[in-house]
Amino acid sequence: SMSLLSFTANSNTIEAAHEARSITVEYYETSKTGKVFTRGCSHCNQSIYDFNVPPIISIDGKNISLKNFIKSPVRNRLGTIIIDQLTNTVLRINF
Repeated sequence: SMSLLSFTANSNTIEAAHEARSITVEYYETSKTGKVFTRGCSHCNQSIYDFNVPPIISIDGKNISLKNFIKSPVRNRLGTIIIDQLTNTVLRINF
């Protein structure tokens, strides 16, 4: 499994990338917030992460909307969540 730490110089964001066997997303339309559930993520320090801004979701390099991802989630495929380490929120999800 993979874990990567990077620092974005033009912002105060310290990002960590964690590979997970399974990633599930719940989105709450009313509050525009959500949760990302991970399974099989050895470097994750928790199994549920929050987001206050919908994360960017990319499948094979192509961005898709959160709405489309929730309608047809990616199954049986390793994914990577990119976490803002200061707020512990999800910024991006890559498959």
